[in-house]
Amino acid sequence: VQGPPPLLPEQFVTDHGHVGGNNRCYGKTCNNQDPGVMGCNTGKMDIYPFKILDANKNVVALGYNVYSYACNANWAEGRLDTVGADVPQGHNLVVSIWTRDSSGAIHSSCFPATRGDAICDTNGYNGATGWPAFSNMVDGSLPAQAGVQAVSPDGTISYGYKQE
Repeated sequence: VQGPPPLLPEQFVTDHGHVGGNNRCYGKTCNNQDPGVMGCNTGKMDIYPFKILDANKNVVALGYNVYSYACNANWAEGRLDTVGADVPQGHNLVVSIWTRDSSGAIHSSCFPATRGDAICDTNGYNGATGWPAFSNMVDGSLPAQAGVQAVSPDGTISYGYKQE
C-alpha cells in the first residue's frame, strides 16, 4: 500500500509555525530543545524516512529521523498516512528519539510527553494541532534512533524505527 510522499526539508517542523529561530544550539546543548525554536530546521539536513506498517502490511504512518548539520542534533517526526484509504480514523502517534552523547550518557525525547520530556504519553497525539508530530532534539554526535508508534482505536500498536 502506497503511503503519502516524504516531507520536503522545508516542511519539517516549519509546518507547526516554528520558523528557524536565532537561539542556535549545538550537540549536547540541543538536548530536549525544540528544533524550530533553536533554528535547527534550516540549512542542510539528512532525512531518513521509515514506514510504520500494521499487521496486514498497510502503511499506517511515516516516520523520519532528521539530522541537522547546523546543530549537530537529531529529532524524530511522524505523521499518519491520512492519504491511504486503508487507514481507519482515530489512530494516535507517539514519536520518540534516543541516543548516547559523546560522554556516554543516554538522552531521549518523546512527544507527547505529559510527564516529562523523556517519558512517553501512551495516549498518543491525534493531530489536534497539525501534522507532523515531532520530538525535541538529542545530541547528534553519535547515531540516534527515532521511533514512531501508531495506536489504533482498538489499542493495536504498530511501531517503526530508524537509527542513523
